[in-house]
Amino acid sequence: DGPVQASQIGLDTTVSEVIGYANGTRSYNGQLPYAPVRAGTPVKISAILLWWDGVEVTYSYITFTFTGPEAFVYHGKGKGEGAAGRLDYNTGEFELTWANDEVPWEGSEISVSYPYFDFENPMFGFSGFKEGPVYLASILDVNDNNRWDPGEPFGIAHGQPYHLGVSDLRNLRIYLHEDLPGYRRFKWNLPDYSDTNALTHVIINYTSVQGSPNKFDLHIRSPRDFFHEWDCMRYGFYGMPSGSYRWWAGAQSGTFFVNWSLPERAYAVAPRGATLYAARNQFEWAMCDNATMYHLQVARREKDGRLTMVEDKFYPAPGRDRDGIRRDYPDAYASEWGNGTYYWRVAGWNPGGHGPWSGDDLGSVQTFTINLNSSYTRTISGNIYYYGKLSVTRVVVEAFDNIGFSGVPVARVRLSVPYSTKPNKVIPFTIKGLPAGAYYVRAYVDTAPFNAQASGKWAAWKTQGFVHDNNSIYKPAMLALVTTRQLTKCKLIMRDRDMDNDKLPDAWEMEYFGDLSQTGDTDFDGDGETNYEEYRYSGGLLNPRRVDSDGDGLTDGFEIHYRSSLPRTSKLRLNPSAWDSDGDGYSDGAELRRYHTDPLDPDSFPTYRPDCYGPMPSPADIDGDGRTDVAAFDPATGIWYIYTMAGQVSRTQFGDASMTPLTGDFDGDGLSDLAIYQMASGLIKIDLNGNYLSLAGMPNMIPVPGDYDGDMFTELALYDRATGVWYIYPYGNNHSLLNVRHGGPGQIPVPGDYDGDGRTDLAVYDPATGVWSIRTWFGRNYNQQWGGRNETPVPGDYDGDGMTDLAVFNTVTGMWRVSPMNGGPAVEGKFGWQGVIPIPGDYNGDGRTDPAYYYPPTAFWCVLINGQEVSGEFGPPNAVPVLGR
Repeated sequence: DGPVQASQIGLDTTVSEVIGYANGTRSYNGQLPYAPVRAGTPVKISAILLWWDGVEVTYSYITFTFTGPEAFVYHGKGKGEGAAGRLDYNTGEFELTWANDEVPWEGSEISVSYPYFDFENPMFGFSGFKEGPVYLASILDVNDNNRWDPGEPFGIAHGQPYHLGVSDLRNLRIYLHEDLPGYRRFKWNLPDYSDTNALTHVIINYTSVQGSPNKFDLHIRSPRDFFHEWDCMRYGFYGMPSGSYRWWAGAQSGTFFVNWSLPERAYAVAPRGATLYAARNQFEWAMCDNATMYHLQVARREKDGRLTMVEDKFYPAPGRDRDGIRRDYPDAYASEWGNGTYYWRVAGWNPGGHGPWSGDDLGSVQTFTINLNSSYTRTISGNIYYYGKLSVTRVVVEAFDNIGFSGVPVARVRLSVPYSTKPNKVIPFTIKGLPAGAYYVRAYVDTAPFNAQASGKWAAWKTQGFVHDNNSIYKPAMLALVTTRQLTKCKLIMRDRDMDNDKLPDAWEMEYFGDLSQTGDTDFDGDGETNYEEYRYSGGLLNPRRVDSDGDGLTDGFEIHYRSSLPRTSKLRLNPSAWDSDGDGYSDGAELRRYHTDPLDPDSFPTYRPDCYGPMPSPADIDGDGRTDVAAFDPATGIWYIYTMAGQVSRTQFGDASMTPLTGDFDGDGLSDLAIYQMASGLIKIDLNGNYLSLAGMPNMIPVPGDYDGDMFTELALYDRATGVWYIYPYGNNHSLLNVRHGGPGQIPVPGDYDGDGRTDLAVYDPATGVWSIRTWFGRNYNQQWGGRNETPVPGDYDGDGMTDLAVFNTVTGMWRVSPMNGGPAVEGKFGWQGVIPIPGDYNGDGRTDPAYYYPPTAFWCVLINGQEVSGEFGPPNAVPVLGR
């Protein structure tokens, strides 16, 4: 829509000539010089009438203007009484009966005048285009008003859009149709003042369905004033479903109806037993008009007799010629199928269903042979060089017959490249099936945009290059294959493109972001490294969308800048693209955060060789073995009862009935320390292996300890239930109190590492609505409903991916429900009953949170580890579990 970029008017020819002479009677039979003529075309047949006006002999014209086989308008001297006529638009034969008193004299000239389009030679050619995608449409302008009107044949270029480079586009086909089954054209009136920027809002309602849903909702820019089949095809609709429709164009409206019958059996025409020597080949078949798509199947006969399907795809139906034959090129090239014997069949399709195949048994239908090694074909081969950091696994090489790479390639080969981290890549290629001629060869990396499939088609942003001329690297070389059958050792260098000048290769941006909106100086994932630094570092192996590219639990920025202070450290740096930098079997994050060993020393690892490799420390890991321990606080006596998963039992006097127990690794030694919070006074006390630390906190808060800055030390933190403000006390003397508002009255704090960046994020749960509100340190906010009546939040890393998952426990039914943060499927299961306290933790040290509960009246503990219940009584009744929710 919008202004036309280029146009050509008058492709048809106006026929105007004398075809015979009157015979002096009222009857005259003749034939048009050019036929057939499209039905409804205005055809004028005239004769000269001589008459005596009393003074002299004068003349005038008698004219029959036909608009149908028996529909005409008579123009003469009199009223035309007795005039009659008939015209056969197919053969051009006509019969005339002159009016009673207006008979041409014998010998008077009989002439015809009408527009005629030579369908045997329907050529067009015009210029005025810009480079880029080209869309073509054609109208048979019957009433000569330079615009489409209902009933006039119309068509679009089959296979559009086409790419136009600096060379011409040739051999395009446009099929004109008065009407296409399953598509409806309708026209509306534009206001006289409408300019080229005016938009018409077009809606089509499917009124056969309850509620009349919108089938189409789009805006069409003037001067176009009608809806046609391309408006359907460009949105993937190849025919509308059967039923009634109402269309709206602004305030104007109309209705139409669509009805389908199954397509009839198609008939395969060519190739039939032929040998194909070219890389690109055309298929021909006959198919009924109510098929909007065709289904093509091609199978190769293997040496053992089996058939291997190489093509099984639906394509838009092309138009047909006067003999009813349809022609089209499949997307695949013979060079991609390979030499051999093939079988093929075709069938029609429309929204009403799939028609019968041209052959019921694919193995016994029409066959053809591909032979690209024949002396009839030519070959180009060489090497492709790429020196960038892009991930290269798919490369497309194409040969064109024009220097501007316009239109469709004559030959093509798609290469699968083994994944490699090496910066310099050499990729051999061979293109076969080229007829004799001159060619220009280009190649590009077929990068798949983020969250999308690779298109297999060229795009301006893709990493690309061409075989260049010996005298200029900016000019494609002409490779002549006339007397020479093979050209070898061709050199092609692919280069990254940066069309938006942001220091990031466009293909790299598309691979990780899906568009070109990012810049090199921004840090998309908040890992401390800019997008440009992530591209530049480590051969492009870092992922700018992930805080932790290698999944070891440490941010990319932390690993790049980390230097160990341990004396046994080897002279290595942490590798942000390697899960285990020193090769000792434990991830860098697990060594630093969970076990506190040296991630740069292969001889430094946990001596007891635990099976947990995850980075997140287990909560309440009193002995530092990577496993959550059973710990309870008796308010009556102030005694802590600890049962480690290694089997050690201990009791510690620390606190009284006025205090709330909590744990965390406050000194960074890998062991969870005991701590207490006195709500009335705000006093916080920490037991650091017998050394006691006291802090003056604020009263009437909820303690929420966590590693909020990612330094591997647990920070003391308090949450104000009345205001939703978090007060965080960073580790060390050089840091000041941090207060952040996130939450509000009635909301429960649920801190956790929800994005996997190694930092505890602020999060609250609203028990009234079941909504979780999460705020990460990178400034992103998430809101998700997960929970409801009688459900208590029990967050944890239940799938072991390094991110805290949303989870709730139903205090009435004992049902656990978990919603993974990575988007995986939700899981649920019953474990517990009314009256128990959920105490989730990593009790076996596998990096995954295990469901667990404590029953206060009997001091009964139960943990679900890998589907098995581990239970027992420990401690006094009605003690407070340290991890209780």
